[in-house]
Parts: sequence; C-alpha cells; structure tokens
Amino acid sequence: MVETPRPDEYAPSFASYVARIADDEDVVAVLASQLIQVVARLAGIPEARGDTTPLPSFDDRAYVLEMRAGERTLADLTREWGDVRRATIALFRNLPAPAWRRRGVASDQPISVRALAYIIAGHVRHHVAVLDARYGE
Repeated sequence: MVETPRPDEYAPSFASYVARIADDEDVVAVLASQLIQVVARLAGIPEARGDTTPLPSFDDRAYVLEMRAGERTLADLTREWGDVRRATIALFRNLPAPAWRRRGVASDQPISVRALAYIIAGHVRHHVAVLDARYGE
C-alpha cells in the first residue's frame, strides 16, 4: 500500500483532495473503484447540460470549445473518462515502489507521484459529491 503523501509533496491547493483519501485506504484500489462508481453514476444523469454556474479562476468554455464537448453525448464522454481511468490505474498499479516517492514540479510547486494519485482520487470524490448534490444519489 502506498503511504499518504506529506504536505511538502504537493501544492497547498491540492490538500483537500489528498485529505479525501484516508490513511488506511489503498489509493490504487480507490482509483479502480471510482471507475465503476463514476461510470454508473454518470449513466443516471440526463443528457441535458448547460449549467451556467461560473467556475472561479478557470475558463471552462475555452476547454469545451477546443474539445467540442457540447457536440458529444454524455455517454460518449463517460466512455472516454473510463478509458482514461483504466490507463491511470494501469500506470499506478505497475509503478515500482521507489517511483511513488519521486518528485517533480508542476505550476511552480513541488509534487510527488504518490501525491498525484491521491489528488486524482480525491478530485473524483469531490466531483461525485457535486453530482450527488445536483442529481441525488
């Protein structure tokens, strides 16, 4: 099992995502369970989108325009998310133990490989909570 990353392994803005994964959880198992959970959760959401809630410090429209997400079905986007998650799980599942402690810099902040796994898993837990609040469990 991968040890929880220390605060000096990621930018402070990611602390809430890392905190969503308990110290006794296997982060790769969390990533795998999220694949099933999120695909099932997204299958229950109607195709109609158009939430106009602004996202602070993020121009989501620029991203949407480039990927033409508005022209794609939610089912298609969900399949793509599943493909990316399966690749992410394969990457983390096959890392040798020393690789989890490797560090780099992203957005001028230090980050470790294990922090990335926790951030990814915690980020999905955040969005699943949003989906639950908007569309019910």
